[in-house]
Amino acid sequence: MRAPVAFHPRLVEQAVWAALRGRPDAGAFHRERERLYDEPDPAARERLFDGLHADWFERLGLAEPVRLALGEQAEALAPARRVVFAPVDGPGREGAELFVASPGEFSVVVTLRPSTLAAAGQVLPLLRRELAHVGDMLDPAFAYEPRLPEQPLGPAHDRRLLERYSILWNASVDGRLVRLGRLEPRVRSERRTEFEIAFACLGPEGERCFERIFSGARPPHPELVGLASDPVAGFGLRAPSCHDTGRCPLCGFPTVTLEPDPEDLPDEIRGAIAADFPDWRPERGICPQCAELYRSRVLDPVEL
Repeated sequence: MRAPVAFHPRLVEQAVWAALRGRPDAGAFHRERERLYDEPDPAARERLFDGLHADWFERLGLAEPVRLALGEQAEALAPARRVVFAPVDGPGREGAELFVASPGEFSVVVTLRPSTLAAAGQVLPLLRRELAHVGDMLDPAFAYEPRLPEQPLGPAHDRRLLERYSILWNASVDGRLVRLGRLEPRVRSERRTEFEIAFACLGPEGERCFERIFSGARPPHPELVGLASDPVAGFGLRAPSCHDTGRCPLCGFPTVTLEPDPEDLPDEIRGAIAADFPDWRPERGICPQCAELYRSRVLDPVEL
């Protein structure tokens, strides 16, 4: 049995308004809506508005991408108590989350911007990716755990582990969706670029390692954690071309390269590093991934 699906009325209303912008049938919608103001009872009038928006939501085909994405994950989502679509609040990210009320009792909540829901070309790939992640989480064979292991060297290491884990999991999900014909093959280059930056320590073996994740069988959660924690050992790379020549003094991960001129990093970046690692000095070096992490942290602290 499929899980019941519910849409927040505000998301439906705002998606309809966004979809009608610039369309010739917008006038018909507004005329229908204006007539509803003749209803004197506020509560009854609100119900009429909700019904009108729901009707136009269907007329405009806004529900079709949602039905398609849900249908593709119907088996995985079947045990859910319900699947709820709600608007993004404030600067929050779009995506799907699993809310567990008690063992075996959970709901899936998908948050979207109305403008995304109004654009089939945007919402379908997003839903396919997000619901595939939820499908992994619900599969006992994936052995998902909601929290990654806490890193002994502090928050910067926790962020690095989460970043690498997310890149690996996203690459695995996108690779499977590409093979199923549900994502365009061009997404491979996007995931490859992310992988290349985050896993520069793999050197020339990076392409082969990426292919193992993108084109191979789905790795379970514990394997993804192991690969993110120590990529060189996790991928079994001990050949001379990828040998471990040192570890970054910040993240502790093996690296074959270091930031070429750490002493030239801006003062605010070096200050941010020193705040997390008081003993660090530029002459000790820093891997390119940690340098980029702190550049991002200084430029966009909200994201971290």
